[in-house]
Amino acid sequence: MTLYLYSLRIDGVEYRVPGELEIGWGFFMPGLAHKRMMQAVRKHYAALGYRLDWVSRVESDLLGIRVWRVA
Repeated sequence: MTLYLYSLRIDGVEYRVPGELEIGWGFFMPGLAHKRMMQAVRKHYAALGYRLDWVSRVESDLLGIRVWRVA
């Protein structure tokens, strides 16, 4: 599968997220505006019919959100 990236702009910061996700795949987005970040991510993936789960966490000393496709 070829990985395509989609650009999301949240609070003036541009994030590049996978254009498609298989069930069980996830990614980490560093940032402080967790609710606004998740709203933008959900909006993009809802158009593809994906259901997501997410959690706020620290990875590699960066605060952000970890997002997974669950269905």
